[in-house]
Amino acid sequence: MNEPVEFLRPRGEYVLLRLKRPGQTPTGIAVPDDSVEGHTWFILAVGPQVGDLEPGQRVLIMGAVGQDIAHVPNQKDIYITKQQNILLVVAEPSRDDVPPPRFTGES
Repeated sequence: MNEPVEFLRPRGEYVLLRLKRPGQTPTGIAVPDDSVEGHTWFILAVGPQVGDLEPGQRVLIMGAVGQDIAHVPNQKDIYITKQQNILLVVAEPSRDDVPPPRFTGES
């Protein structure tokens, strides 16, 4: 049975994540599903003891599924892990943070 994700609430220091699978590279090479490190993860919900993380943030995590990261049964691409396994938050730059292009050659 597939529970709606909004009914899944992590407890303690746990973080509920959605894995965004890359599928295929631009050249058509299939990416295997057995490796989840280095993939894009989005935070869906955080437990009450989690600080500095919010739903909607894109993060990089470390760990192995089955040991540090658990798949939520009956949920496609939904996982749970402890806050300590989240290495960094991927900040989305605002338009003000992006420097203007620099031209060094002749036009």
